[in-house]
Amino acid sequence: MTAVAGPGTALPAATRGSALARWQTGHVADLLRRVHPSLSVEAVVVETTGDQRADVPIWEIGGKGVFVKEVQGAVLDGRARIAVHSGKDMPSAPHPELVVAAVPPRGDPRDVLVGATLAGLAPGAMVATGSVRRRGGTPRSCRGGVRVARPCGACPR
Repeated sequence: MTAVAGPGTALPAATRGSALARWQTGHVADLLRRVHPSLSVEAVVVETTGDQRADVPIWEIGGKGVFVKEVQGAVLDGRARIAVHSGKDMPSAPHPELVVAAVPPRGDPRDVLVGATLAGLAPGAMVATGSVRRRGGTPRSCRGGVRVARPCGACPR
C-alpha cells in the first residue's frame, strides 16, 4: 500500500471554496484520519468556472463539469494529490487521467422545501431552485401550479 502522505507533510486536497465544499473536504479528511490517524489534510481552494459565473444558469455555461474542471486541474498540475467533489457536479464520463478512488456513504438524498409544504403553497406561489430537474417537476406537483424562479448564486462561502 502506498503511503497517503509522509510524516510531517500534509495531503493537499483540491476543493471549491463554498461552505458546502469545504465541509465535504473536512468530512473526507476525518474519514481518512480514521485509517491514518496522524494524517494532515490541507485544503487547496480552487475557484471554478461555476463559481466565477454565479450569475449565469449552469446549463448556459456548460452544464456538468463547470464546478469540476479546475479542481481536477489542481490534481493534474500537482497542486493537490486528491480532489473532493459533490457527486452531483461530476460529469458522467470520468477524466481519462484520473480515477474515482472513493465514495463516502451518502447522506439523506431527499429534497427539502424550506418555509412551507407543497400542499400548503398557494396557487401561483414562487419556488426558487437552480435544479433543471426540479424546475421541470415542481409546477406539476403542486395544486394550482407555482411559478419557478432561479436563485442567484450558490451556497454562501
